[in-house]
Amino acid sequence: LYAHYKPENQRALPPLPPRGLALAELSPREAKISWQSSADATGYRLYLDDVCISEHGIPQAEFVLQHLVPKTEYTLWVTAVNAEGESGPASLTFTTPEQTYRVTWDVDGLITHEVYGEGEMPVYKGYTEKPADETHIYHFSGWSPALAPVTADVTYTAQYEAIPITF
Repeated sequence: LYAHYKPENQRALPPLPPRGLALAELSPREAKISWQSSADATGYRLYLDDVCISEHGIPQAEFVLQHLVPKTEYTLWVTAVNAEGESGPASLTFTTPEQTYRVTWDVDGLITHEVYGEGEMPVYKGYTEKPADETHIYHFSGWSPALAPVTADVTYTAQYEAIPITF
């Protein structure tokens, strides 16, 4: 009978903090965060390294952080909000993994692959000799494109100077 009775002097309270804050997915530049909904919450605020990144709040119990920096540690706080205020935070600290790329080497048709971190200078670990044929010997002259610090998947093809064999 009195289940919905609320004394007039009893104040409504801010919601409880979110629970179960976790990384649902993590890549070098993005993190999907999820948590359990808080009773009485009308939205959530996210703080990344002490900066509010969702000033007006978000309605759902998940969020995708974008434009992160590889190999960087972040601390995230999530609070629940309603008309009465903001809850205390739930927090999570995580480190984004290194951004890696595939480097393909093509040496006279022999294909090999390696993985390098972003910004690393690739180094071919094999031999670049090309056997002579009946009319030419071959001198390795470099790579196409020219070697550069890795910023994307790339294929390097060995280039050769053909030197005629004279008798």
